[in-house]
Amino acid sequence: MPLHITLGYKQIMDALVQAIIGCIVLIVLIIVWLIVITIIFSTDDSNQNVNFWADYNDTSTSDNALILQSEQWTTLPNNGEGMFTNTSYLPESVGTLMDTSTGAFDFSGLSLGDTVYIRNDYTVSPTLNGTHLSVRYLLGQEDSQYTLEKAITTLSDGARTYRISLGIDMIYMGDDNTRNNPVYLQVLVSEEATIRNNGSVIHVIHNK
Repeated sequence: MPLHITLGYKQIMDALVQAIIGCIVLIVLIIVWLIVITIIFSTDDSNQNVNFWADYNDTSTSDNALILQSEQWTTLPNNGEGMFTNTSYLPESVGTLMDTSTGAFDFSGLSLGDTVYIRNDYTVSPTLNGTHLSVRYLLGQEDSQYTLEKAITTLSDGARTYRISLGIDMIYMGDDNTRNNPVYLQVLVSEEATIRNNGSVIHVIHNK
């Protein structure tokens, strides 16, 4: 076989090998790129719903107001049966943010580091003008139980019905004692009163 034909054949084979190697490298790069894109835009629930909320409306006190005795902390019920209850935006991994059998907030489906913002909506009817109103959250369990408390207002515009609906409270999931135990909303009045619980909106900021 002539030398120039042999050299031409070798050059063709070398070029073919280089082309095959180039195609393999390109395919590998495409696969890696697809994997990265899949991870970034994964539809897995853990990567979605970084912020979510739920609204639980109570009906148990709408017809029969709850009586508040003076200087006694009283737990507010919330059966979640009100017409404006909305849990459509909760991720499947959470399920619920309230135990509607007791009215307690249920944060057991959240993660450590998550932050919860709560806006409670209720009406209070005092029997005496100048009644003091306070609210607290009862958290934790047994020896590790603790409270977060604040004075709301003095009901000093007569013995009428007062609506409290725009205050926002923040609770963070700093430990399992807070996260895994019921959180009760309680109210305290200085004089006898009645209360109707309209409900609570709970907004969660997930710690990614």
